[in-house]
Amino acid sequence: MDAARANTNAFHRRRSRKRRVLIAALLVLLALAAGAAALVLWAKSKTLDVYLINALDRPYSVRINGETVTLEADGLTQTPLPYGEITLEPADGSPGFEAQRVELSAWQHLGGGAFVVINPDRTAAIVSELVEYTDRARARLPGVNGPSNPFDIHVGRAMYTFEGVDYAFEHAPDQIELRSRTDGAMRRAVYWLRTLPPEQLLWWVSEKQHKDDALRYAKALLGAEPDNPEVLNATAELMGPEAFTAYAQPRLAQRPVLVDWHRAYQRLARRQDPKRSLYDEYHALWQADPTSGDLAYLVAAVDDEPGRSAAMMERAAPSNGYAMRAKAERLLRQGEFAAAVFCAERAGEMLGDPQAVRGVRHQALVNSGSYAPVIDDLRRKLDDEPDRVSLNLDIARLRAMAGDRRGAAQAGRAYTDAMTERHRASLLPPANHEKQTELFVEIALAEARGQWRTVIDKSYKSYDARWHYLARLLNGNVQRIDQALDKIADSASVPNERLLIFALAKRNDQPRIAERHLGAAIKALRATDHHGRKLAGLLAADSPPDIAHVLHHAAGIEQATVALVALAYKHPQSAGAYLAHARKLMATPLHPNLVIHVRLLP
Repeated sequence: MDAARANTNAFHRRRSRKRRVLIAALLVLLALAAGAAALVLWAKSKTLDVYLINALDRPYSVRINGETVTLEADGLTQTPLPYGEITLEPADGSPGFEAQRVELSAWQHLGGGAFVVINPDRTAAIVSELVEYTDRARARLPGVNGPSNPFDIHVGRAMYTFEGVDYAFEHAPDQIELRSRTDGAMRRAVYWLRTLPPEQLLWWVSEKQHKDDALRYAKALLGAEPDNPEVLNATAELMGPEAFTAYAQPRLAQRPVLVDWHRAYQRLARRQDPKRSLYDEYHALWQADPTSGDLAYLVAAVDDEPGRSAAMMERAAPSNGYAMRAKAERLLRQGEFAAAVFCAERAGEMLGDPQAVRGVRHQALVNSGSYAPVIDDLRRKLDDEPDRVSLNLDIARLRAMAGDRRGAAQAGRAYTDAMTERHRASLLPPANHEKQTELFVEIALAEARGQWRTVIDKSYKSYDARWHYLARLLNGNVQRIDQALDKIADSASVPNERLLIFALAKRNDQPRIAERHLGAAIKALRATDHHGRKLAGLLAADSPPDIAHVLHHAAGIEQATVALVALAYKHPQSAGAYLAHARKLMATPLHPNLVIHVRLLP
């Protein structure tokens, strides 16, 4: 009996404890619910000062919770917004962003220090940087004075929320007051990054953070500025051929023709399937609208038949700036330099961007012997960008080619002084830096004057691998030259240098060296683009190709020159025609022309 009574009492005690726990839990839940309800009521009556950004170069209006707000171009403003869901809708005349909903959370405000940025066009880049201060170190901004502080770049979203922000839309100061020499401190700065062009930011975010962030940002940029060719091309590269083709279909079908979208599509389609011909596809589009200069240009751009392509490009050139630029490039490869200058300048006017034709115009001017306009352009560029000290060396070379010894010496001295000062600032060991820079300039000017023996003599005193390599070529020495080539050549110049070495080896009767370098040149060209693959096929063919096809597929005047010289040594029976045209293109003594003049012309 006593045992039964004890068990009954224990049972009642356990049930009583459970009841008390349940009651306590219920009270907690009721308190939480009441707190949440109070928070909701409080939040509805409260607002938070939010930063609104318009990252575009034009003003636009946006409806925020139904109320129209006008944002100034490239502008930043603060405005109070209520907690809860916020709708962002494009107003009439605003850029092409989609309606969006974002949540302004009251919980984050309770945590303290909520910092909210809303960017309806989603094209702003917001940096969050964590800066460390010690008694020995100052704040270091990204990419300046040594390693960067930890930072993230936020792109492609309509809203960003940050916590613990010490410096709002300003860089952290170089120094702050610390409590003692042993203390350190961390500060967070959030600011709007405006110094990098968007296409460079796309690459950075894709490489350093996440490709999905970059794609979201790219689509926002294209939604706001669909005609920006730099952003378009960067986006196409990020997406790749298949994804971009699907994404671009509405734009490709649009009329009037969006030429830049078709150019990007053509480039990626050829990369995806190197054997695919786009000629029939675009010729059919042009036949449906034969008055369209834009479609005529797009047909010519994918036509591998030189004569037919040139005729269609002539038809397109009066109304299409890209066609006029392509005509200038064709004339340059044909050695018609004065006509190339005229077409390049006209193309710059038509495209509204002289920088888009700067390279071909400068090459045509220099090859025609008109150095002064190019020197003037470079001096203006140097005034705008004084850190680009290499422009002084370019000016010195041009003055040397023009026979202006005093002007060449002055520009060379300016380059030497700037490089010496830059070397001192780097705190690297001296190693006769100023003397070596002076020697570098002397060799560069000797090359520009065509003084090849001086180049050889002085190169052996230089530490610079470029001059060692050039001296070997001028001496005709191509034995074991690969290591020297690896030190000076980038991926774009490798095919040209290999073709030059092939010709020198053939001239020296070194067939094994010649064939190895020809094979390497062909392999490198096949890894480039459609025209590179076509040129590789011409160089690999057993029969001598037509000069017009070589010029059509060569990437510029330098590649056209070395390809013709290489073909002259591969097909001796056609050497006369190849070398005659190569001579037309060799109006300056700069590399590779000097080596060709000294060692490869009969």
